[in-house]
Amino acid sequence: MHQQAWEDHLEEFQRDQRELLSAKGADYSGDFDRLANFRGTPGISQEQALVVHIWKQYFAVCRWAQNPKEERTQTVRERLMDIANYCILGAALAEEPGVPGFIHCAREVVD
Repeated sequence: MHQQAWEDHLEEFQRDQRELLSAKGADYSGDFDRLANFRGTPGISQEQALVVHIWKQYFAVCRWAQNPKEERTQTVRERLMDIANYCILGAALAEEPGVPGFIHCAREVVD
């Protein structure tokens, strides 16, 4: 992919990604707490809930890689966009005060 095609792709992907994040955010958590989708999942922590959401999308991408022609409920682009958005939400979750130390390892070492 040439540089200009890459720049166009990146701009379009990020625009669509932001639109998807806004639309799904309103559906899942409303305006009060954008991370609410990860809180209150019975039996697991909010960090574990984040991983479950990422894993679900990752598993769907793996299935696509095994059989790209099989019909899906979402395109692989949408799945990859969901993974990227969960990474953004995960970074926000990691930066929240009071979150256990292991999630802060990218910024500082906390016991």
